[in-house]
Parts: sequence; C-alpha cells; structure tokens
Amino acid sequence: MIILLPLLMFVGCGNEQQSLDYTSSEIVPSALLAPHLATSWQNLAGHDSGDSEVIRDLKRFVFLQQGLYDSKKRAVVVDSFFALWEACPNHVLWPELEIKNRRFLGNGNRTTAILTQPVCADTSTAFGTYVLGWQLFAARKYGMQFQHAHELSEDPNSFQSLWIDLKVIFAERKSDNPRRSIDTAINILPQARKLGGRQLEAQVWEEIARATLATGELDDALLAVNMADTLTAATIQPGDAIVELLDIRMLKAGILAARRNTELSMALYDDNIKTAIDLNLSYVASRNLNRVATLAEAVGNRESGLQYCRQGLSIAISDQDSLNVPRHMMNVARRLRMNGELDSCLVYQKKASLWAAAYPAPEIVSRLPLMQAEYYAQVGQYDVVDSLLQAAAGHVLNESNVEARSELHLELIRSWMEADRPDLIYRSINAIKDLRYGVGDIAADRHVAADLNLLIGEFLTHRGE
Repeated sequence: MIILLPLLMFVGCGNEQQSLDYTSSEIVPSALLAPHLATSWQNLAGHDSGDSEVIRDLKRFVFLQQGLYDSKKRAVVVDSFFALWEACPNHVLWPELEIKNRRFLGNGNRTTAILTQPVCADTSTAFGTYVLGWQLFAARKYGMQFQHAHELSEDPNSFQSLWIDLKVIFAERKSDNPRRSIDTAINILPQARKLGGRQLEAQVWEEIARATLATGELDDALLAVNMADTLTAATIQPGDAIVELLDIRMLKAGILAARRNTELSMALYDDNIKTAIDLNLSYVASRNLNRVATLAEAVGNRESGLQYCRQGLSIAISDQDSLNVPRHMMNVARRLRMNGELDSCLVYQKKASLWAAAYPAPEIVSRLPLMQAEYYAQVGQYDVVDSLLQAAAGHVLNESNVEARSELHLELIRSWMEADRPDLIYRSINAIKDLRYGVGDIAADRHVAADLNLLIGEFLTHRGE
C-alpha cells in the first residue's frame, strides 16, 4: 500500500491552510499500520464522531493549556482551571493538566485541597490510583500505577478507562517497551474514535508516532504523525487553541530531522516558532528554539545554532520565564564553548547559576551542574567535573537529568579518546551503567543512546574487548 503523504501543511492563527513549497512523498507503511491508517483516512471523509461531552472537555484541556502558556491570560485561566477541577475533582483530565503545568499554576493550597479529597486519595479505585501515578511522575514510578489503574477500571468502555489506557501506552514507551506501546495503541484506536472523535483519535496516533520513532521505524513514525496532524487540524475552528497542533508539529519536525530531512525539519521548527511568538506562547517557542538549535549544531551550522539560542534567551527574559532563562543561558554557553570562546562561556554559566539560585526549579538545579561540567572537562579540571557529577547525582533522577548525564559522558568520552585517557573513559562507561532507567532520547533529532553505543563500541574494539 502506498500512501501519498503531504509532508507539511500549516494552520495559521486564523486557521487558513498554507503550504510551503514541498512535494508529496511516497511512503509505504508497515503491514501493521497500513489498515489502520487507511481506516483513519477514510473516516476523514465522513462526519466526525464522538461523545459531545468528551469532545468539549478535550477542547477545554487544550484551551486551558494554551492559556497557561500565555502570560497575558494566565491569571484568568488559572482561576478557570481550578473552578473546573473543584467542581469535578474526579475528572480524569485535570490531574494531568495540573502536574504538567504546576509551575504556571502557583497555588499549591488549592491543588492540595483537591488531591486530598477521598475521591482522589482512595487508591483502591482506578481514579485514585491514576492520580497517584501522576503524583509519582517525577520519580518515574507512574507506569506501575497507570497499569494498576487500568486493571481496576470498572467500565472498560468509559472515557476515563480509555484515557488511563493512553497513559499506560505513554508509560510503556518511556519504560523502553515501545513495541507493546504500539500494539496497545492500535487496539484502542476504534474506541478512541468512537468516544472522542478525531481529536482523541489524533492523540492515539501521536503516541504511535512516538513509539515507532523509538523503535526506529521512521517511515511509520512519519505516517503516524502526519495522521495525527491531519486529524487535529480537521477539528480546529477559527479562534480555537492550537497548542496541541504545535506540539504534534514539533514532533513531526523531530521525525523529519531523524530521517535527515533537515531543510523540511528546520522550516517546520521556524514556522512553529513564528506562530508561537504571534500567540504569546513563549514556552512553546522556547521548546522549538531548543530543538532547532540542536539540529543546526548537529548539521554543522554552529553559528545558526547559537543565534537560535540567543533568540530563545531573549524571549525567555522578556517573559520573565524563570525556568527557561537559565536553560537558554547554558545553551548559549555551550555553543560558545564549542566555538572556543571559553571566557564568554564562563560568563554565561555564572549568569545562569545566579538565575537558578534565585529561582531554584528542580529540573534546572539538577541539570545545571551537568552543563557546567562540560566546560571544566574541556579545560581539564577533572576534579571540578567529579564534584559537579556528584552534585547532579544527588538530585532525584528525572528524564532530563538522565539524558543530560548521558550527553555529558558522550562529550567526555570523545574528549578523553582524543587525550588517550582510557582510565577516564572506563569511568564514564561505569557511570553510564549506573543510570538506573537507561538512556533515552528526549528529541527525535538527538541520538545520545546510539552515539554512546557506537563510541563505546569503537573504544572497546580498539582495546580488543
């Protein structure tokens, strides 16, 4: 089966469809995905299905998400969100929205008041166990709780049960079992279409795209993300929130980058950045800027990568984004270091440290020492590298910390191979083995796990091991 795939179609702020000057690409899906892709495409010709209340709540979720990202609307949206959650504390969507946006909500007392209610705290029920999974999210113990919640589900045909299944799919992928994630997602596609229409069907396809990306099936990943894009775009009316569509297109840009379609990928990142800036979504713009900066660097355009990082820093400072300002500062510092501008690198590192000390977000505090260690490794101060590694290891492990530690050791191994220091290379190999949850890749266009395996393999081969 050959599917003609329109690679990039854009929906602007007024929902007018625009296309860049790209041609369609003929891609053959796997036998596993082909019939399900065909069904989803065929259903686009008919009327959208779904329970009206489920569709309404899914749209509310995206509207609230986009409002929380918008600093001009955030205060009003926070009140709207808590009013909805307090009125229906056992709604399956609101705990997820809270945990993913806690830094924007700013009212821990209202959250605690809801989460301590019996309906949320009773872990003998599917909903209570699901809520516990989100509360354990940072500790990466959520997968077991989501699976338990799935087993406790009273009505397998309910929206609550289906949403919990989506979280099981997410957890399976994160726990290095993407093949099972794909199978589970395919199984729930018909029910998702029936309950939540195209919007919920698109979310399942998005999970399939992420899982097939994790298995390295890039043709399937691109077909799946394109299906998610098409379904989501079909549900958007003028004035609707489009942040979910921007997330899907950021994933698509990453998949294109993984396929070495660099020009298409960068164009899509650029379009996302422009749209996000126009909508005052600096957080979304920042995420895309981080990814496109990394991609530019990966293809050898360091100056372009540095400019993207500087743009991200400028946006974050203007928005007083305490989470992303130090992150962008460290990204600028990293590019300066790679360009040999070590003094300028150190200036930005010190600025980032001051900002992080003033606004000590856990995800920044845990990652900052790892980014600082790259500088001290380059200048040969390995005692400082060791102390920074120990400082980072003292923080609760989260996905970005695991990724950052792995990235650091990737750079260290490269440096130490050049310096002919096998003792230090072995130390890094042992440190990587100590990463309890393995090495994953946050972005499709970064290949930390593969690069580490290749580099370590090269080193051990030369040693005759």
